[in-house]
Amino acid sequence: MLSRTLIAALTFSVLSVTNCLHALAKEELAAQPVNAVTAAHPGEISVTVARTYPLPPSEKELKIPPSTVEIYQYDETPIGNRAPFLMVHGLRGEFREGFRWEMVVENLMKRQEFRDKFKIYFARHNTYVLLETNKKQFQQAVKELYQTTGKKPITVMALSMGGNLVQESLEDLEVQSDIEKIISLGTPFHGSPLFCFDWLRYSIIRNHSVPWVRGDLATSYKLYFRLHPNLLEDLRWDNTDKGIPQIGKFSTWFPFHITGEVDLKRMENKRIARFNDLKIDKKKFICYGGYLLTPYATPHTPGHITKAIKWPWWFATCTVPYHLGFEHPVLRALNFEMGRMVVASSNIKEALRGSSRYALNDGITPLVSALYLPDDVMAQDPIAREPSISKIRRSIDIGRARVFRQIDHITFVDNYRPHGYPKELRDELNPSAKARTIFDWMFLDIMESPSKLAESNEEPAIKAE
Repeated sequence: MLSRTLIAALTFSVLSVTNCLHALAKEELAAQPVNAVTAAHPGEISVTVARTYPLPPSEKELKIPPSTVEIYQYDETPIGNRAPFLMVHGLRGEFREGFRWEMVVENLMKRQEFRDKFKIYFARHNTYVLLETNKKQFQQAVKELYQTTGKKPITVMALSMGGNLVQESLEDLEVQSDIEKIISLGTPFHGSPLFCFDWLRYSIIRNHSVPWVRGDLATSYKLYFRLHPNLLEDLRWDNTDKGIPQIGKFSTWFPFHITGEVDLKRMENKRIARFNDLKIDKKKFICYGGYLLTPYATPHTPGHITKAIKWPWWFATCTVPYHLGFEHPVLRALNFEMGRMVVASSNIKEALRGSSRYALNDGITPLVSALYLPDDVMAQDPIAREPSISKIRRSIDIGRARVFRQIDHITFVDNYRPHGYPKELRDELNPSAKARTIFDWMFLDIMESPSKLAESNEEPAIKAE
């Protein structure tokens, strides 16, 4: 009798424990925020457990930077037969609602063809840390997204330094295989001269004779890079064009003490140059580059009288808004400073007065850097002014390149254009093509078949319409 009772009790206990474990497992599965794939035993069919990524948090919930790369889904509709469309933000996008993609997403989601083909996901990453810190986490996030969406090839759209993160992740061949196409927007693949801090300050001293203007600009940039030292490490210029001069130590005292050292060996970015040598399929890249139209981008550099006449207008429309922190005026000011960077040159006059070598830029990224041009092309004649843009077409080794006139670094996500310019943009590499808004160009390239990109060696952009 005792033995029967004991056996019954043991059986009940085992069943109870089993039921509890099943219940806990169900709760754990329900609580997980990401999709998971169950591993099958030998001889069994693998079963994918359908799960959902979380929806993007509100801006109030985005005050703290993420400790890892996080993936969110735009909405809770099942992916079905659609492919994942992953959007990777740029600097400080991790703190913005919708990660700053609101206008892009709104325009894409208006189109039935896009909704039928893609489901939108967002990658959130910490833009205050080194790319190396985020790279492994991003690689893992891409692999998980690929698995949990049914092993469908991923299309990526990346803004600015988000494109550098994507590019570096391709060092992992599995990630490279999982990603089908990459649309980069103003990504500094060769870095940017702006992020060579001492070179920038030396150029400011050379280009500005008014002492308080020197001090104002040098102090502003110093405070900014204190907040973003990772930019100086990750995205300073790689010097494939041999543009960084060997100046050595420099200083000026009146009325502000500005000092630094332009040391070529210490300054050139060998790390980013290494990633440009990766054995990756560059045909997967569709690169957008833009530039603001300034006197330094045109064939004739303005003289001192012209500058003096235009100074009040510049002060009212750029200098004051720049100090108030408005983004587009800030980018205009940065565009001017980069356009006058002092460069290494055998021409003494060019070296001392600035060559306008980087005048074709969007306020952050030089055009040649945004288009991911090969190193050997960078080392040849610089593409410095508008008439030389036609040279780019012969040199492109990516799937497709587009060049847009009179836009800045943020136009890619907000469609901003200076007063008097229409929203429709012409692709400067295909001037006979129809003008479109920046979002219409994106839609066109997103829907493009990857096989057509691979065939676009001779014709990097669309034919005339």
